[in-house]
This record gives sequence, structure tokens and C-alpha cells, in this order.
Amino acid sequence: MTDGRTTRRGLLRGAVAAGGIAAASGTAAGQQDGTVTYGDWFTGEAEGGAVGNYDGTTVDERGSSSVTIQVGSEGNGGPYAFGPAAVRVDPGTTVTFDWVSDTHNIVVESQPGEAGWAGHEPIENTGFAYEHTFETEGVYLYYCQPHLPLGMKAAIVVGDAELVAPSEGGPTWTWPGGDIGVAFMGLLVGTAGLAVLLMASGEGASAVGRWRAAAAEAASSPLAEADPEEPRTELGHDDFDPFGTAALIVLYFLILVVLWVFVYFVEFLGNGPTVIG
Repeated sequence: MTDGRTTRRGLLRGAVAAGGIAAASGTAAGQQDGTVTYGDWFTGEAEGGAVGNYDGTTVDERGSSSVTIQVGSEGNGGPYAFGPAAVRVDPGTTVTFDWVSDTHNIVVESQPGEAGWAGHEPIENTGFAYEHTFETEGVYLYYCQPHLPLGMKAAIVVGDAELVAPSEGGPTWTWPGGDIGVAFMGLLVGTAGLAVLLMASGEGASAVGRWRAAAAEAASSPLAEADPEEPRTELGHDDFDPFGTAALIVLYFLILVVLWVFVYFVEFLGNGPTVIG
């Protein structure tokens, strides 16, 4: 475990349930009066993307001696989900993690203090299976490291503690790129607003009008009539319009940015990028 991961887990333990339900000396933060909660693990507030295949339901598998969870099932825009995303089992239940697509692993984010689940951090592909018997009651949170930004996260509840749903259940859509993506969109919207204001003020329109008039005049005049030694029209200093020129520059820049964003998201949504390591 790296220092970064340890710090992240320490912060998350203060917001989610992780602990023995009836341990006399180890009641974890987030568990009160026999209740547990996932906190913000499934939303975009926690590290990684929001979990698109979590609809607020925890599949109840109590009474089953063995349970299978698919690793890399369809969800979060591709084969980037644990299925089911949240499941409840009895203490002593053996959970089999079955890889149904490639390049996934299991990294434990938090677990009850007395539990010793190590997950399975090596990257594995379709056909691989790993199992673990969960004995300690409480909440276990885990994720796939290569696809954490896409929302490949899940939870296992062991025992009968009452599960308290978050105040805002269900998946939450977040802008790709997090704060950087939001800042970029703010800059894009601001640039578009500036261009609209400049054009609406008449400066941009006048610049376009002068450009069209000059182009029309040049097209209607034979080249032979032009005297290379004496320009027909001299542009005075007072005729230069910085606002109109700026509006045109901003408009062209905005078009390029929009095209770049469109190509980026078509590529992102079409190929479903996979980051390993």
C-alpha cells in the first residue's frame, strides 16, 4: 500500500461505515446504533467517477453460502463495472469474483478494522476467478484501479446491520475531468459570451461589414487599374477597430475549441479508454 492510498483510506473512513457491528472495542466511524452507510462512495463526491450501475439497491444474498460477483460487467459506459455494485451477505459467505472482461483488479478501499481482506491487485483478464470468505461484519468498499475514474467501484455488506441510504441516492453524473473539466467549460462559456457581447455591440458586425465592402470593391476593380506605386485607399489610424478584430479572433478560436472538444468526446465515448497502472 502506498502512502497516498493510506491517506485516502483514512479520510474515507471518516465518512463511510467500516467496522464490526457488535465489536466491543472496535466500533468504526460511520457506524452508529447498529446502522451503516456507504457515505458518498457511489456518487461523484468520492474519489473516482460516479457508479452508473448503482441504483440505490443492495442485493440481499443472506442465506446463500456462496455468491458470485462479476468483474468487468457492463456498466459505466462499457465493461467497467462490478455486478452487482452492492451486495449483502452473511458472515462466513464465500464470494467468488469472476472476471468477465479484461484488465481489471480488486483494490480494497476500506474494511472493518479486524478484517484482513487483501483484495486482488494484480491485473487479470477474462476467465480468471478469485474468491474470499468474509467473516468480519461491516462494510467493505473496493474498486478497480485501472477504471476507478470511470466509476468501477462496489461494496459488500457483511451481517445484519441496518443500511442507511445516503440523502441523495442513485448515480450522479459528473463532468469528465473533474474540476479541470468544469473550469474548462467555464472558460469556453465565458469566451462564447464575450464573442456574443462584442458582436451584439455592433463592433464585430461593423468589422465584418467593412471587410465585405473591401472585398466587393477589390473584386469589382480590374487589377490593371491598381497603381502599385500609389495605393487607391489608405487605412487611417482612426479606422482601425480593435473590438471588431478581437471579436473575429475570439469567434475563430471558439470554433476551433468546439471542434477539438467534439473530436475528444467522440474518441472518448467511442473507444472507452483503458488506463493500466
